[in-house]
Amino acid sequence: MALLLSFAPALPAVTLLDFGFGQLKLNGQPARGTFPLLVIIYELSTPGSTREALASDIVTTVDRLVFNTFGLPSVSGYYLENSQAGFAWQRAAVLGPVKLDQNETSTLYAQQSDDDGDGVPEAGLDAAAGFNFLLGILAAKTGYDFAQWDSNRDGSITQDELSLMLIGNNSPDGSSRNGANRPIGGEGLSWAVPGQNVTLRGQIASLDHHASFLTIAHELSHSLGTTDVYGPTCASSGLTLMTCTIFNRDDDRITYHLDPWHKMRLGWLEPRIFTLGTGGVATIGASQTNSANTPILLYDPGKGTKEYFLVEFRSNRVSTGFDHDLNLGGSKDTAKFGMALWHVDLSQRNNLTYHEGAPDRRLGGSALWDGMTPALTWTDGTALATRLNVIAIINGGRDLVFEWITASNTFVDFSFRGTEMGTAANPFRLLGAAVNAASHGGTVSFARGGSSAGTIQISKRLELVALGGSVTIGR
Repeated sequence: MALLLSFAPALPAVTLLDFGFGQLKLNGQPARGTFPLLVIIYELSTPGSTREALASDIVTTVDRLVFNTFGLPSVSGYYLENSQAGFAWQRAAVLGPVKLDQNETSTLYAQQSDDDGDGVPEAGLDAAAGFNFLLGILAAKTGYDFAQWDSNRDGSITQDELSLMLIGNNSPDGSSRNGANRPIGGEGLSWAVPGQNVTLRGQIASLDHHASFLTIAHELSHSLGTTDVYGPTCASSGLTLMTCTIFNRDDDRITYHLDPWHKMRLGWLEPRIFTLGTGGVATIGASQTNSANTPILLYDPGKGTKEYFLVEFRSNRVSTGFDHDLNLGGSKDTAKFGMALWHVDLSQRNNLTYHEGAPDRRLGGSALWDGMTPALTWTDGTALATRLNVIAIINGGRDLVFEWITASNTFVDFSFRGTEMGTAANPFRLLGAAVNAASHGGTVSFARGGSSAGTIQISKRLELVALGGSVTIGR
């Protein structure tokens, strides 16, 4: 009699590349090392409007805020800290202020172009045509040599060769609720520099002179390919650079870190990968510390690599010198610390990652965790057998210990002599085998009474249940 044997193929080993590690690049170049940044400050005409003139020391203030890595906050220091000293902006120049007269200002705002193809033209500094007009004026009045940054002499200045930030008095004077902090533009352009035989390509970070620190860092991050994750409710507020950063205070200087999903995609963070089903215990260092205890990535091999969870430790009580997570949660003075639970789902059109806040895993909630979470669920509502639990904060507040507890049932029968699989029909014969196979937080069930001689060590959270009579484990 012939036997037909079939075997389930082994699942291929996954790596961080499968989860998008290092996916965000500047014109194909990894976001590592130093990349040139040119800052141009301009002043629009104010007669007949409520637009506020620039401060007399605006150039010095911006130069210090962006490039002085020894200050706090510092845009360059912020990127150095978030990248674990792997990425920095190089000072190309800080130019200006370039003054536009009343006619130039009016002509700028009269520019129109339909940039999104919806048949409705954008205008002024919301339009590519407006940016092209403004850049032409800035180039003419500064005489800046853009062509020097065309390092490969191909006629294009790409994002890896030069990034550009524009800062001007483009919003009305008064309360920031009227737009004093609102960024403008920021779309990728293709602008031929007059008389220089080069074309400037890529994203431009465009900002009002009263923009918050986090808005400056936020808009500049789009030059690296980052994605907004806030949605209509400002999801994950106070926990990531990519949430809402326009505040009701001019020149706001609070600061907090980028989320771990973006750090991983930029190649700045290497989470440790574990499966949800095994359960386990791990230690995580605070996000601003350079620690081998990196955040944890939890996934289900059966689900694939498009939906998973990232677990990190956030604390504004730990000082590392820069302290750009100081205002974690958006607070200026309140100590905040705990476990952050990020849900990533690349199948969604928007909000590809969001924080699940305590105590009910609220989508986009900002409250950190200090205890047990409810059971996790996938985006489609499918419940998982896994919960997370904070065990302790150790090492002077620099590390958090947590566990992921996954329910499962593994069977053992001391008298069984068949093929051992840990199921009710095919239990393990030895308790040690059942303990090894069981998930952290699972149950080992004894199918019938009996005894087992030997010594084992149980180092995971388990529940032992006798189903068919009393059981003796050793003596």
